[in-house]
Amino acid sequence: MSFKDRLKALRKKRGLTQQQLAYLLDVSQNAIYNWENGKRQPKIEMIEKISSILKAPKTDLLDWDEIPEIHDMVYASELISFKDSLKKDCYKLNEDERKSFTEKIDNYISSGKNIENLSEREVYYANATLVIGCELLKHLLDLSYVNDISITVDLVADFLTLNDNLKNIVWELVESLCGKGYAAQVDINADL
Repeated sequence: MSFKDRLKALRKKRGLTQQQLAYLLDVSQNAIYNWENGKRQPKIEMIEKISSILKAPKTDLLDWDEIPEIHDMVYASELISFKDSLKKDCYKLNEDERKSFTEKIDNYISSGKNIENLSEREVYYANATLVIGCELLKHLLDLSYVNDISITVDLVADFLTLNDNLKNIVWELVESLCGKGYAAQVDINADL
């Protein structure tokens, strides 16, 4: 059931007309009409007000992925996890570099929250994660820290949030590259 249908059902369950709900919310009746017909959707602040007036939790009005706060926790989680991984010593970041990457990630998260369309927000977070990951990987490559290839594999694994099986596939790729002279030989089982 969509927001428009849930809103209409809850409004009727509470015995309110569109006009009465509009009055209680301090909006026009046209706004209620547009919400109930799927032409528009209220901002989260208004959804909270609707929730309060109709005495129903937000989850009765919206699916979890329609609630921006929950949506952000799910889709920005990779960025947040990536930010947390910057604290690892193996990435060889000095304090200024760590601060710079942390600020970039915070800015991406903040900017993402300003995108009202949740599908567009999800794509934005995915792209931001890719950009940050590529920048950090480029940074490490530029600084020649990849003489220990396990750092790069760990970074890629964190960046892609790889499970153990996928991490093994990355190691096989690294081993293949090492065998062809593209990367220094390493003990591929060292970090597994």
